[in-house]
Amino acid sequence: MVELQALNYVLQKKDSSFFRNYNICDDEFQTYHKEYKYIKDFIDKYGVTPDITTFTETFKDFPVTDVVDSPEFLSDKLLLEGNSAISIKTIGRALQLFREGKQKEGIAEVQLAPSKLISSVKKKPVNITDDT
Repeated sequence: MVELQALNYVLQKKDSSFFRNYNICDDEFQTYHKEYKYIKDFIDKYGVTPDITTFTETFKDFPVTDVVDSPEFLSDKLLLEGNSAISIKTIGRALQLFREGKQKEGIAEVQLAPSKLISSVKKKPVNITDDT
């Protein structure tokens, strides 16, 4: 659900900086990967976020919803859900290897798990006009 919210946030707010400011990448979009890639490629090519109409011409079944959550919340939730999906896949692969009697490979899969997780280091937007 948060993938849908994040994409709708970017489209509605026309906030092309959301992905960059919060270090959001394609790893965090398991369900809406093609939609994320379309928006990201559009921003990279044209420097702006696609209009919702332009976007939904390509993705006719994309559910357009109102989003009121903050970009900070959305990015934190994307990170959590992305890491959960990666963890589930990794555990599943390791379990399968153990069932096949491939203990060394299963252990290696588990040991590599931390390197597969999405970095929790995020760039927080900074207002350079604030006096602090």
